[in-house]
Amino acid sequence: MYNDSVQNVKSELQRLEIATGSIHLIPSNHQDENFIGLSSKTPWYTNATLIAALDEVFS
Repeated sequence: MYNDSVQNVKSELQRLEIATGSIHLIPSNHQDENFIGLSSKTPWYTNATLIAALDEVFS
């Protein structure tokens, strides 16, 4: 489901001619999963947390 969502979002961004190479799509919910640290509820996700991705944008 996550990979399908990522592909759908990236396809739509490409259709709008928005580069997708540096876009992070981070699975999260209202319980702060993958916000500061990676969540044990999403062991298949090993990329950046939300805070790490924001740090990358603003550095």
